[in-house]
Amino acid sequence: MSSGLEGTLSGTDLQTQLEALRQAQQEELARQAQAAAAAGSQAQTEYQQAAAAPPPQLDLASLFVPTLLGNIASTIAQDPSFRERAGQQIQTKQSDLLKARHDNLTALRDVFAQKAEQAKEAGDLEAEEKYRPRIEALSKQLEVLGQRKFLREQSERGHEQDLERQRIEHQNRLSEIEAQANAAAQKAAITKAKPPSAKEREALTSDVSTLKLINDVRRSFKSEFTGPYQGRRGAASQVTGVARRQGEGKFRAFTASLRNQVLKLRSGGQITLGEAARLLEELPTADNPSGTFLDKLDAFESVARDIAETRRESLSELGIDVSGLSNLPGTLSGRPQALEAAAAGNREAFVQFLTDNPELRSDPEMIAAARRLKQMERR
Repeated sequence: MSSGLEGTLSGTDLQTQLEALRQAQQEELARQAQAAAAAGSQAQTEYQQAAAAPPPQLDLASLFVPTLLGNIASTIAQDPSFRERAGQQIQTKQSDLLKARHDNLTALRDVFAQKAEQAKEAGDLEAEEKYRPRIEALSKQLEVLGQRKFLREQSERGHEQDLERQRIEHQNRLSEIEAQANAAAQKAAITKAKPPSAKEREALTSDVSTLKLINDVRRSFKSEFTGPYQGRRGAASQVTGVARRQGEGKFRAFTASLRNQVLKLRSGGQITLGEAARLLEELPTADNPSGTFLDKLDAFESVARDIAETRRESLSELGIDVSGLSNLPGTLSGRPQALEAAAAGNREAFVQFLTDNPELRSDPEMIAAARRLKQMERR
């Protein structure tokens, strides 16, 4: 058997087989390189098509129709939410287009990367180098697309803020219309308001009487009528008739009437027990020093005026017509001090009081005090 195989494999035959194997390997490498080049050419065509494609935009119908319908619905319903929803739908579609383009470019870049890796494995460095710039170009396109997406998101946030501002303005306008309607209803209610009852009219009249009585006390006040000593002396002179001072009787009568007025209002139910207690607490007496007397009188008037104004407001809110009532008497607070300033020749204090209370410039006592002050200054 050994002799039968002898001479069948020579050195020449072995060399021929090795050359054939080497040639087959070279042909396989050439085939792989050709396939990689063809794939690269196809990828290049796809890249050029993707790169040349315009930025994704909605067609005119997709933009115009939702906007038109949203505006019509908002106008008819007087509600901007329809317009807002149409805008949101358009923004969603545009965002979807940007996302689809981003996904396509990412997939194309991945294909180039895969082809470059295959060319590298096949030893085709030239083909591999062709893919690298295209991969970088796609990466830059993706970066630009990301920036565009970021700017769009910012624009959408700004649009949302504009929509919120419009919503607030719309709500404010509705509130304004509602307030105007309420005002008109209140005005109509006032027009049809019923007159005050006899008891209500009595309470309203008592308020005016109380404030007039306070002004009577201020007009009759003189500092020598009040004080621990002067007050007791005045009380004794009123009883005995000895050393009576002009005007003191009226002053004491007005001061006593204030207390009687509070008790009368309390018993008649025109004021509450709490209001009566506050008035009696601030009620001045002739035994008070002059400064204390005037301070307490100011506090007493403040409480009485607050009761009178609150009563009128409350009745008006209940549909009672108080428009025909006479106005509440103005305050004469500071009047005694102004008269004393004029008597003492203090022109500055007297003029300041008349500046603060111009309605008292026609008061007979103020006119007489001003004349006396001028006479004093001429001397």
